[in-house]
Amino acid sequence: MTITWKINSLDKQESDGLVVTAHWNCTVEKDGVTATVNGATGFAKGDSFKPYEQLTEADVIGWIEGSAQAEQTVEMLLS
Repeated sequence: MTITWKINSLDKQESDGLVVTAHWNCTVEKDGVTATVNGATGFAKGDSFKPYEQLTEADVIGWIEGSAQAEQTVEMLLS
């Protein structure tokens, strides 16, 4: 099984560059069958803050993968 996350766009606050929403695609491939879903995950400012200009796609995917929404998305695609 292969799970691929892709960030399509980010919404940020202009005042401080805080990313508030990531719009993404999640694709799951299993046994030659592929399914994709689009979604969005919202964020609040946490204990650590990384400036927008320093963010990488891997940073944002890590935030998404750490959310309950990620597990639900993969389970939905597998069903």
